[in-house]
Amino acid sequence: MCGICGLINLDGSPADGELLATMARMMKHRGPDDLGVYTDGPAGIGMVRLSVIDLAGGHQPMHNEDESTWMVCNGEIYNFPELRKDLAKRGHQLYNRSDVETIVHLYEEHDAGFPNHLRGEFAVAVWDAPRRRMVLARDRLGVKPLHYYNDGKVFLFASEIKALLCHPAVKREVDPDAINEFLTWNYVPDPFTAFKGIRKLPPAHVLVFENGRERISQYWNISYDIDTKSSVEDLAEKVLAELSEAVKIRLISDVPLGAFLSGGVDSSAVVALMAQHSGRPVKTFSIGFEEADFNEVEYARIVAERFGTDHEEFIVKANAAEIIDDILWYLDEPFGDSSAIPTFVVSKIASSRVKVVLSGDGGDETFAGYERYQWEMGRRHFTRIPKFIRTGLFQPLSRLLPEAVYGKHFLNHISLEDDQRYVNLMSCFSNVVKSQLYTDDFRAKLSAVDCSESLMKHFRAHNDSDYLTRMMYVDAKTYLTGDCLVKTDRMSSANSLEVRVPFLDHKVTEIAATIPSDLKLRAGVSKYILKKCLRGLLPDVILDRGKMGFGVPVAKWFTGEWSQLLQQMLFEPRSVGRGYFNEKYIRHIWDEHKRGRRDHCDRLWALWVLESWHRKYIDADPAAGRG
Repeated sequence: MCGICGLINLDGSPADGELLATMARMMKHRGPDDLGVYTDGPAGIGMVRLSVIDLAGGHQPMHNEDESTWMVCNGEIYNFPELRKDLAKRGHQLYNRSDVETIVHLYEEHDAGFPNHLRGEFAVAVWDAPRRRMVLARDRLGVKPLHYYNDGKVFLFASEIKALLCHPAVKREVDPDAINEFLTWNYVPDPFTAFKGIRKLPPAHVLVFENGRERISQYWNISYDIDTKSSVEDLAEKVLAELSEAVKIRLISDVPLGAFLSGGVDSSAVVALMAQHSGRPVKTFSIGFEEADFNEVEYARIVAERFGTDHEEFIVKANAAEIIDDILWYLDEPFGDSSAIPTFVVSKIASSRVKVVLSGDGGDETFAGYERYQWEMGRRHFTRIPKFIRTGLFQPLSRLLPEAVYGKHFLNHISLEDDQRYVNLMSCFSNVVKSQLYTDDFRAKLSAVDCSESLMKHFRAHNDSDYLTRMMYVDAKTYLTGDCLVKTDRMSSANSLEVRVPFLDHKVTEIAATIPSDLKLRAGVSKYILKKCLRGLLPDVILDRGKMGFGVPVAKWFTGEWSQLLQQMLFEPRSVGRGYFNEKYIRHIWDEHKRGRRDHCDRLWALWVLESWHRKYIDADPAAGRG
């Protein structure tokens, strides 16, 4: 875990090394062990480092033999031993034991195609001095973040937005379209950010900035070349072998490491495989809640006992509101996934014991673990009803029914086509709801682009695939990178903790993509092939239990301990005065939630964090602190 940043002054003026250091220090939580800056005329790169491999010799920025190429990297390269041997055979001279030093030499060999040769989680910047060229690259699934800014006068990049805001050229201006996207999905999808002019580099993309222009290209994608010849047993064996290897190579570390353990299939599988490859007890960390419906610690204990781990757990209570200010500061943007709270807490606990943890992130997207996949596959039979009935009867009827009537939203949902139905399922505030939520003034600031395009473009990319595959692909491109991985990255880095994700090793992803859909979701059993290959390794009670998810009892807290805090955040004059929302409608959903007529916790949480973000990042300078 590190934080990287850099700039190019397009007028040719010298890069300010102290400004770069200031940008890097803004991310010191990502790398408290070291700070490095390199400038070359109008260009410069910098970083803060969490030392994990080659503690003494891994200082960045790093360079090639003649110091003509320089590099900073956030992440880990797991195939670096093989890369080092190959590069040495080709005549390259490496001067330390770091995994990331291989990158500058791979760039010499393969130019901007170097990411194809990396196995790991990374965000990289390479400065090619002779060509006056900056090359940025992000890992295939988007584990590590990377943002950039280009106003024609200066080109900037950084791991976190708050570092970009340290540069005087970058203004703290809200992008209304991004706010619209956030309220739709509960996160701001790439390439948008909540700030005008700042963009995210999408996963598996390279950005080349040369001669004052940026060129962005994709270097990898998930390819669904289905294996119809191998037996179920052979496929299960391949999955287990690849996952085991992905876990094994992620144990490379010069510092203590452990694992997040929820008691679900994915994190339990990671812990089991860690135990196989480790010569000492694995340190495991779990989070639970007082509310039984959200508490999985008993299952985590079963796994911990099975594999003899050094286990710690913590119960999150409603007084977690005390840390929300910190959490939202670290997120940089409005972010509506309340499970950031327990992720922050478990990261804080783990960071007091280890510097690195492995997690089960990505298992649901890779092996079809979400319950919504089962729901949607079960609802597909409604598409057999003629379209003119669904759109001509069900849809109009749903609009006529009052908001609180049972079945209103279901009727609308089944009237839609597959891709539209999934967009509807994933939306926090739908277009129909936003028509009541937004003021006329705010609506006038929005472009004509429909937010559904953020998902629909990925559905179209696999029109020839089955519905389950299309849903999984969409989630890998949107929900995974925009929500799950953002949450894990920001909450772990806030506590100077590195998280490694074996399920998102691209070789695991590629193997999973060859497996037929009916072996991922079969007869109502999710992750069928994954559970098959883990049978006998994990306890049956873990494999056969229902999915709980990493939920938070926000709905209860909003009507209890958090009620007053929420009302203050939503209805203070400062909040109402922003002019985004019709106060009457917000009071309506707040009243429905309090009375228990309908659960609006996701929408209320989204509105809370949006207002809090304004206060921290627009009303105030985030450099002033977290409070």
